[in-house]
Amino acid sequence: MNSNPPESPDAEELTHAAIWHIAWDVREGKANPVEANLLLEKFCNEFDSGMFNSGNLTQDYLLRHLRDAFRAYLNKGKTIESALGLVKKKGRPKADEQVRMQMAAEVLRHRMAGVSHQEALSNVSARFGWGETIIAEAWVAWQFEAIILLRIERTGDDFPWTSTEIQKLDEIFGGKPWYGIPEKKHPFDSAAEK
Repeated sequence: MNSNPPESPDAEELTHAAIWHIAWDVREGKANPVEANLLLEKFCNEFDSGMFNSGNLTQDYLLRHLRDAFRAYLNKGKTIESALGLVKKKGRPKADEQVRMQMAAEVLRHRMAGVSHQEALSNVSARFGWGETIIAEAWVAWQFEAIILLRIERTGDDFPWTSTEIQKLDEIFGGKPWYGIPEKKHPFDSAAEK
């Protein structure tokens, strides 16, 4: 291995916020390996400059990041590459529940606007930066919550579901056992009798 790798101009330009963000992604297993390499390069450059004792927040955070990565390697059984974020985690990335609910709500928003299901998945994928499979899984798991989120956006009686929107909801969710009972007043239309 070359002990004097060429210095990347990007490493010198990393801000404190960028360092924090990349280091956080490394610990979460979501880091881009190129960015993780920039952190190592920044550390080496700072070390070589002799500035570790300057009290600089950026340098302190870099040292803390390395300490955390080395502890993960030593105490938690991670490989050094994984601890330092030099390799991507295997498997599909995970989106938390809140993000998935937002994805489902966005799919519903597109569907309510008359966009096909596949096109809605594609549009939401582009917006959130996740694959269509992840968006589709979010849609299947969080459909009910998507309706609630869209309804919350229409608080009060000023923005009830229109009859056209109710028809669209019926088309999308009509076969779902949780969606409503046809014999009763529609559960989402506060203005159904107006």
